[in-house]
Amino acid sequence: MDRNTISALLTLDLPGRWQIGGGVDYSKKETGMPVYNRRDSPYYDDGYPEADENALGGPGIGARLIDGVLAWGDDSIAEDENTALNAFIAKEMAKGGLRLDFHQWNQDRTETYVDAADSGKEIYVRDTQAEDDNWSLQGNAFYQLSSHLVELGGEMRKYGWGDQTVSYIDESYFNGSINFFEFIRDGFKGQPDLMTYYAAYLQDNWTVHPDVDLEVGLRQEWFSADSVDPDAFGFSWTADKTEMDEHHLDPRVALTYRPWESGSLTARFGITHRYPTSPEYFWWYLNNGAGYFNTDFNSEKAYQ
Repeated sequence: MDRNTISALLTLDLPGRWQIGGGVDYSKKETGMPVYNRRDSPYYDDGYPEADENALGGPGIGARLIDGVLAWGDDSIAEDENTALNAFIAKEMAKGGLRLDFHQWNQDRTETYVDAADSGKEIYVRDTQAEDDNWSLQGNAFYQLSSHLVELGGEMRKYGWGDQTVSYIDESYFNGSINFFEFIRDGFKGQPDLMTYYAAYLQDNWTVHPDVDLEVGLRQEWFSADSVDPDAFGFSWTADKTEMDEHHLDPRVALTYRPWESGSLTARFGITHRYPTSPEYFWWYLNNGAGYFNTDFNSEKAYQ
């Protein structure tokens, strides 16, 4: 893997203890596509570790190729170009402050598969707008009230999955199944603004005693994902209309005790949820519509 990144940030102090700023992050990454390297392969190279194949971008093409996992070889790569923009405004006060952040990000991906017997021969090339103008808005405020540091905030996020275009395909390497999976041959129409996430939280860091801090917080989350347009998949059949709508209340609590001048003990407990990313939901919807696998899909819950 080879990744190069450049970032820039500009901030400006304004009268009244206000501050504004903005920046950009840009990265370009190349990742070698893992290839099948077992002793039963005619292309086996004992100079490298034994390994199975892996297609890095969505569903693998191995099942559609005449030679399956042996069809693609070294110099098959996935290239990602990421651009993120961010801006903020903040206010500092005598006993607190507030801040509002905006983020927007895009990811463009190109996957190139080459012949295992001839690395100069391309088999398949596809371009994907993996993250298409996805954005989030986050805000928080805090205030010192006697022995309490009270903080509240929230977030709104809108994200989805962009178009995929097959810029080159050598159909002589593929079996007849690509006639039933048109997105393998032609790509598909994505669906930006597919998912929405909202959150609001309130927490209090209370100095109970000079040697004891108690932190208590609650975070309410709402997640929803729309149904995907069946045309997005290029199927000759219709994907079932499916939506996700979840909401959870996540608590957290921590107790810190400082028995020594330069040391402390902390006990902490919390619950958190992780919701689907845009490719996870999009490709699950595809598989769910086809009825092959992944018919159940839920957020993840973790206890810390």
